[in-house]
Amino acid sequence: MVRAAARIFLTSWIALAGAGVVHAKELAAYRAGDVAEADIATPVALDVVNPEATAARTAAAAKIPAIFCDFPHAATNAMVAEFQSAFAATRARFLAAIAQSYHKPVLDAAAIGSTDFSALVTNFNAQSKTFPVPTELAAQWARGADGLETQTAVLGRLLQIMRRPVHADEFPAGFILGDKARFVAVSQPDETPSLAAATQGGKLIAATNLTTLARLRMLFRHGFPKTDQAYASALAEFLQPVCAPAVAVTQAAREQAGRDLAITDHYAAGQTIVRRGAVLDAKALAALEQLAQKAPTPVVGNAAAVAAREVFVPARSYELWLLAALVVVSLVSFASIFLTWRSLGLRREIAAAVPVRVESSATGTSGATPIDQAVKAAVVQELAAMRVELAKTQPSTTNKPLATNGHADKSADTLMVNMHEHCLAGLLAEGQALLAANELEKALKCYDTVLTLHPDHAEAFVKMGSVLEKLGRNDEAFASYDCAIAVDDSMTVAYLHKGGLCNRLARYEEATRCYEKALLKPEQHPA
Repeated sequence: MVRAAARIFLTSWIALAGAGVVHAKELAAYRAGDVAEADIATPVALDVVNPEATAARTAAAAKIPAIFCDFPHAATNAMVAEFQSAFAATRARFLAAIAQSYHKPVLDAAAIGSTDFSALVTNFNAQSKTFPVPTELAAQWARGADGLETQTAVLGRLLQIMRRPVHADEFPAGFILGDKARFVAVSQPDETPSLAAATQGGKLIAATNLTTLARLRMLFRHGFPKTDQAYASALAEFLQPVCAPAVAVTQAAREQAGRDLAITDHYAAGQTIVRRGAVLDAKALAALEQLAQKAPTPVVGNAAAVAAREVFVPARSYELWLLAALVVVSLVSFASIFLTWRSLGLRREIAAAVPVRVESSATGTSGATPIDQAVKAAVVQELAAMRVELAKTQPSTTNKPLATNGHADKSADTLMVNMHEHCLAGLLAEGQALLAANELEKALKCYDTVLTLHPDHAEAFVKMGSVLEKLGRNDEAFASYDCAIAVDDSMTVAYLHKGGLCNRLARYEEATRCYEKALLKPEQHPA
């Protein structure tokens, strides 16, 4: 009985203490989609930022195209000058190496075809990593030719691939590209256009047409045979960005378009913010959040008509009544406990002289109340569930013998190869799924990653070409198909894709040639 009286006292105290908050749901407890339990009004004036309207205006400002400075002429002129200077310097050093080895500036055909000349070219390229010389160009210089035709051809390839809108690999921190970009012509890379020129002039292009410098260099390298990859890599380093993001101008343009983004709702003192039964949206939650900060005791229900200066008077009366009720309940509970204790004491004195037999309950637990038994059962069930879960997650303790010496190395090598192949297969599958879902930029990144891990993966080049086709970047799609053919000229699907693109662009003769090559057997393709 003492325990029952104590529980009654504790329950009453908690109930009365919580009565101060159950008269109306706390403001901080409301979530989006909840239904208001009562009318809620503000006792003070509020100016609340409307999050829905602000988000809409912010999204509109974010659609302002990113602004790029476009300087193709300055970039190509700098590239040409740098290449010509490097070409001339490399030729001079190579001729000096010939003179030192052969004691004459010009060699005949027999000397050029000898193994000594091949060794000279190999040694020279080992020391000239920034501009290694291919065998054909070395032979031209050895015969006394200036190699001007080769120089012109290489420059043409560099200039042709730099016609794309290529930018640096990484954007500055905080710069957001968006769906479109506005290109504003400038004469030099360090020149910044005015805000008026940037917003009123220039040309708009889709952001998907932009190309990073790393991707451009990769496409350029794969246009060369495998034997000239060192030479191609050196030439690719001459490629430069032809545009750059104008960060400050882009930010100014977006700020100008998004002025007064924060749309404010005004609530007068005593005005109802939320009606009973209304579903709370972002606008209502923002008002309740500010109300909770400025006036923790809002006007609830019929008190909404009370003036702001009278708002807190009922709250004080309510608090005094609550305190008095708590005191009364405490006194009554203590009195009940005391009387129960005295009664039990008298019963124990009477029962001391008479033996008493205690019968066990139906469950076998002497003196246990139904509540105690329920709590015990719940605890036992919870411990059993935790034990089962622990058994499921317990790792196996079986020890396997470790490989030793050469067997360990061979197993490690096999594991690394399997992991590499599994990674490539996973990336290809993910790219195909993204392509089917029309998430083209994400698919393009997958195939870029495959080619970074495996630069000669013909299938990845074909799939990248398919993505580029869908993006409308046909020149890059052609280059990707050509790279696939350069890696594996017996790959029928590469010819079919290239032929299909030619056919759609009304380049019928070229499409016919592609289809004819696709029909050849693998052994009939040129080596």
